[in-house]
Amino acid sequence: MESIDPNGPGETSCSKCGAKLAPNSRYCVVCYHPASRGDTGGLHNIAASQVGSANRPDPGFVFLPDKHEAILRRRARRKISAIAGAIVIVLSSAGWFLYQRGERDRQKQKVTAHREDMASNELRLIADGLERFKEDVGRYPTTEEGINGLRTRPFSTVPSAQSQLANWYGPYVDGDYEVDPWGNDYLYQATKGGQGFELSSPGPAGSADAAKFRITSGDE
Repeated sequence: MESIDPNGPGETSCSKCGAKLAPNSRYCVVCYHPASRGDTGGLHNIAASQVGSANRPDPGFVFLPDKHEAILRRRARRKISAIAGAIVIVLSSAGWFLYQRGERDRQKQKVTAHREDMASNELRLIADGLERFKEDVGRYPTTEEGINGLRTRPFSTVPSAQSQLANWYGPYVDGDYEVDPWGNDYLYQATKGGQGFELSSPGPAGSADAAKFRITSGDE
Protein backbone atom coordinates (compact mmCIF):
# COMPACT_ATOMS: atom_id res chain seq x y z
CA MET A 1 0.00 0.00 0.00
CA GLU A 2 1.04 3.63 -0.55
CA SER A 3 2.35 5.51 2.38
CA ILE A 4 1.32 8.94 3.44
CA ASP A 5 4.10 11.43 3.16
CA PRO A 6 4.76 13.14 6.52
CA ASN A 7 5.79 16.33 4.72
CA GLY A 8 2.21 17.37 4.16
CA PRO A 9 -1.36 16.24 4.45
CA GLY A 10 -2.74 14.35 1.50
CA GLU A 11 0.70 13.74 0.01
CA THR A 12 1.49 10.13 -0.87
CA SER A 13 4.39 8.12 -2.15
CA CYS A 14 4.62 5.07 -4.40
CA SER A 15 4.25 1.83 -2.49
CA LYS A 16 6.73 0.13 -4.81
CA CYS A 17 9.62 2.56 -5.25
CA GLY A 18 8.79 5.15 -2.59
CA ALA A 19 8.80 8.07 -5.03
CA LYS A 20 6.55 11.00 -4.28
CA LEU A 21 3.31 10.98 -6.19
CA ALA A 22 1.79 14.11 -7.62
CA PRO A 23 -1.72 14.99 -6.44
CA ASN A 24 -4.50 13.07 -8.30
CA SER A 25 -1.93 11.00 -10.24
CA ARG A 26 -2.95 7.49 -11.18
CA TYR A 27 0.54 6.08 -11.89
CA CYS A 28 3.98 6.54 -10.45
CA VAL A 29 6.12 8.57 -12.90
CA VAL A 30 9.22 6.62 -11.84
CA CYS A 31 8.15 2.96 -11.97
CA TYR A 32 4.66 3.32 -13.56
CA HIS A 33 3.10 1.36 -10.74
CA PRO A 34 -0.62 2.10 -10.32
CA ALA A 35 -1.34 4.46 -7.50
CA SER A 36 -3.99 3.49 -5.00
CA ARG A 37 -5.95 6.20 -3.17
CA GLY A 38 -8.90 6.31 -0.97
CA ASP A 39 -10.93 8.35 -3.51
CA THR A 40 -10.11 6.27 -6.57
CA GLY A 41 -13.71 5.15 -6.71
CA GLY A 42 -14.79 8.70 -7.35
CA LEU A 43 -12.19 9.14 -10.08
CA HIS A 44 -13.30 5.91 -11.68
CA ASN A 45 -16.93 7.01 -11.64
CA ILE A 46 -15.99 10.34 -13.23
CA ALA A 47 -14.02 8.55 -15.98
CA ALA A 48 -16.78 6.00 -16.56
CA SER A 49 -19.42 8.71 -16.88
CA GLN A 50 -17.46 10.21 -19.78
CA VAL A 51 -17.60 6.98 -21.82
CA GLY A 52 -20.24 7.23 -24.54
CA SER A 53 -21.43 3.65 -24.29
CA ALA A 54 -22.45 4.18 -20.71
CA ASN A 55 -25.09 6.70 -21.83
CA ARG A 56 -26.85 4.43 -24.40
CA PRO A 57 -30.56 3.77 -23.78
CA ASP A 58 -31.62 0.38 -22.55
CA PRO A 59 -32.67 -1.72 -25.58
CA GLY A 60 -35.17 -3.65 -23.52
CA PHE A 61 -38.87 -2.73 -23.65
CA VAL A 62 -41.87 -3.35 -21.52
CA PHE A 63 -44.84 -5.22 -23.08
CA LEU A 64 -47.91 -3.00 -22.98
CA PRO A 65 -51.22 -4.76 -23.79
CA ASP A 66 -52.98 -1.56 -24.83
CA LYS A 67 -50.31 -0.63 -27.35
CA HIS A 68 -50.19 -4.21 -28.62
CA GLU A 69 -53.95 -4.18 -29.22
CA ALA A 70 -53.67 -0.81 -31.00
CA ILE A 71 -50.96 -2.22 -33.28
CA LEU A 72 -53.13 -5.25 -34.10
CA ARG A 73 -56.12 -3.02 -34.87
CA ARG A 74 -54.02 -0.88 -37.20
CA ARG A 75 -52.76 -3.98 -39.00
CA ALA A 76 -56.33 -5.29 -39.32
CA ARG A 77 -57.53 -1.96 -40.73
CA ARG A 78 -54.70 -1.88 -43.25
CA LYS A 79 -55.46 -5.46 -44.28
CA ILE A 80 -59.18 -4.69 -44.67
CA SER A 81 -58.36 -1.57 -46.68
CA ALA A 82 -56.05 -3.54 -48.97
CA ILE A 83 -58.69 -6.25 -49.52
CA ALA A 84 -61.40 -3.65 -50.14
CA GLY A 85 -59.15 -1.86 -52.63
CA ALA A 86 -58.45 -5.11 -54.46
CA ILE A 87 -62.18 -5.90 -54.60
CA VAL A 88 -62.93 -2.42 -55.98
CA ILE A 89 -60.28 -2.85 -58.67
CA VAL A 90 -61.61 -6.29 -59.66
CA LEU A 91 -65.21 -5.08 -59.76
CA SER A 92 -64.24 -1.98 -61.74
CA SER A 93 -62.31 -4.08 -64.25
CA ALA A 94 -65.20 -6.55 -64.57
CA GLY A 95 -67.69 -3.71 -65.00
CA TRP A 96 -65.54 -2.06 -67.67
CA PHE A 97 -65.16 -5.40 -69.48
CA LEU A 98 -68.92 -6.00 -69.42
CA TYR A 99 -69.57 -2.45 -70.60
CA GLN A 100 -67.14 -2.82 -73.50
CA ARG A 101 -68.62 -6.19 -74.40
CA GLY A 102 -72.14 -4.75 -74.31
CA GLU A 103 -71.01 -1.80 -76.40
CA ARG A 104 -69.50 -4.14 -79.00
CA ASP A 105 -72.69 -6.17 -79.08
CA ARG A 106 -74.77 -3.02 -79.56
CA GLN A 107 -72.52 -1.84 -82.37
CA LYS A 108 -72.70 -5.28 -83.98
CA GLN A 109 -76.49 -5.26 -83.76
CA LYS A 110 -76.61 -1.74 -85.19
CA VAL A 111 -74.41 -2.77 -88.14
CA THR A 112 -76.53 -5.89 -88.71
CA ALA A 113 -79.76 -3.88 -88.62
CA HIS A 114 -78.29 -1.32 -91.04
CA ARG A 115 -77.24 -4.04 -93.48
CA GLU A 116 -80.66 -5.70 -93.26
CA ASP A 117 -82.32 -2.37 -94.07
CA MET A 118 -79.96 -1.88 -97.00
CA ALA A 119 -80.72 -5.38 -98.32
CA SER A 120 -84.49 -4.82 -98.05
CA ASN A 121 -84.26 -1.46 -99.83
CA GLU A 122 -82.05 -2.81 -102.60
CA LEU A 123 -84.36 -5.77 -103.16
CA ARG A 124 -87.30 -3.38 -103.56
CA LEU A 125 -85.31 -1.21 -105.98
CA ILE A 126 -84.36 -4.27 -108.04
CA ALA A 127 -87.95 -5.53 -108.00
CA ASP A 128 -89.20 -2.13 -109.21
CA GLY A 129 -86.61 -2.22 -112.00
CA LEU A 130 -87.78 -5.70 -112.99
CA GLU A 131 -91.37 -4.48 -113.22
CA ARG A 132 -90.36 -1.59 -115.51
CA PHE A 133 -88.27 -4.00 -117.59
CA LYS A 134 -91.35 -6.17 -118.08
CA GLU A 135 -93.54 -3.17 -119.01
CA ASP A 136 -91.17 -2.35 -121.88
CA VAL A 137 -89.97 -5.78 -123.01
CA GLY A 138 -93.09 -7.79 -122.15
CA ARG A 139 -91.27 -10.23 -119.89
CA TYR A 140 -88.84 -10.33 -116.98
CA PRO A 141 -85.14 -10.91 -117.70
CA THR A 142 -84.22 -14.51 -118.24
CA THR A 143 -82.18 -16.29 -115.60
CA GLU A 144 -79.15 -16.02 -117.88
CA GLU A 145 -79.66 -12.29 -118.39
CA GLY A 146 -80.11 -11.83 -114.65
CA ILE A 147 -80.48 -8.50 -112.89
CA ASN A 148 -77.54 -7.17 -114.90
CA GLY A 149 -80.05 -6.85 -117.72
CA LEU A 150 -81.60 -3.95 -115.79
CA ARG A 151 -78.47 -1.86 -116.37
CA THR A 152 -77.23 -3.11 -119.76
CA ARG A 153 -79.36 -4.07 -122.76
CA PRO A 154 -79.23 -7.88 -123.09
CA PHE A 155 -78.39 -9.49 -126.43
CA SER A 156 -80.05 -12.56 -127.89
CA THR A 157 -79.43 -14.54 -131.05
CA VAL A 158 -83.10 -15.54 -131.14
CA PRO A 159 -84.92 -13.16 -133.51
CA SER A 160 -88.14 -13.05 -131.48
CA ALA A 161 -86.24 -12.35 -128.24
CA GLN A 162 -84.15 -9.71 -129.98
CA SER A 163 -87.35 -8.10 -131.25
CA GLN A 164 -88.62 -7.85 -127.65
CA LEU A 165 -85.34 -6.35 -126.48
CA ALA A 166 -85.73 -3.58 -129.05
CA ASN A 167 -88.18 -2.05 -126.60
CA TRP A 168 -85.54 -1.96 -123.81
CA TYR A 169 -85.33 1.63 -122.55
CA GLY A 170 -83.15 1.17 -119.47
CA PRO A 171 -81.25 1.37 -117.35
CA TYR A 172 -83.98 0.49 -114.86
CA VAL A 173 -81.84 0.85 -111.72
CA ASP A 174 -79.49 3.67 -110.78
CA GLY A 175 -76.77 1.60 -109.12
CA ASP A 176 -75.00 -1.71 -109.22
CA TYR A 177 -76.98 -4.07 -106.99
CA GLU A 178 -75.45 -7.39 -107.96
CA VAL A 179 -73.92 -7.90 -104.47
CA ASP A 180 -75.81 -7.62 -101.18
CA PRO A 181 -74.46 -5.77 -98.07
CA TRP A 182 -72.81 -8.99 -96.83
CA GLY A 183 -70.82 -9.48 -100.05
CA ASN A 184 -73.04 -12.26 -101.44
CA ASP A 185 -74.53 -12.21 -104.92
CA TYR A 186 -78.22 -11.45 -105.15
CA LEU A 187 -80.02 -14.54 -106.40
CA TYR A 188 -82.36 -14.12 -109.38
CA GLN A 189 -84.35 -16.73 -111.28
CA ALA A 190 -86.99 -16.23 -113.95
CA THR A 191 -90.11 -18.39 -113.62
CA LYS A 192 -93.19 -19.20 -115.68
CA GLY A 193 -91.54 -18.53 -119.03
CA GLY A 194 -90.39 -15.05 -118.07
CA GLN A 195 -93.71 -14.01 -116.52
CA GLY A 196 -92.49 -14.38 -112.96
CA PHE A 197 -89.29 -14.20 -110.94
CA GLU A 198 -87.74 -15.05 -107.62
CA LEU A 199 -85.33 -12.52 -106.14
CA SER A 200 -83.51 -13.05 -102.86
CA SER A 201 -80.44 -12.26 -100.79
CA PRO A 202 -78.55 -14.97 -98.84
CA GLY A 203 -78.63 -12.60 -95.87
CA PRO A 204 -76.10 -12.53 -93.00
CA ALA A 205 -76.17 -16.32 -92.66
CA GLY A 206 -75.35 -16.80 -96.35
CA SER A 207 -78.36 -19.07 -96.81
CA ALA A 208 -80.63 -18.87 -99.86
CA ASP A 209 -83.55 -19.92 -97.65
CA ALA A 210 -83.66 -16.54 -95.86
CA ALA A 211 -87.34 -15.75 -96.49
CA LYS A 212 -86.87 -12.35 -94.87
CA PHE A 213 -84.91 -11.25 -97.94
CA ARG A 214 -87.01 -12.78 -100.68
CA ILE A 215 -89.35 -11.23 -103.25
CA THR A 216 -91.42 -13.23 -105.74
CA SER A 217 -93.68 -12.05 -108.55
CA GLY A 218 -95.57 -13.48 -111.51
CA ASP A 219 -99.00 -14.07 -112.98
CA GLU A 220 -100.94 -16.89 -111.39
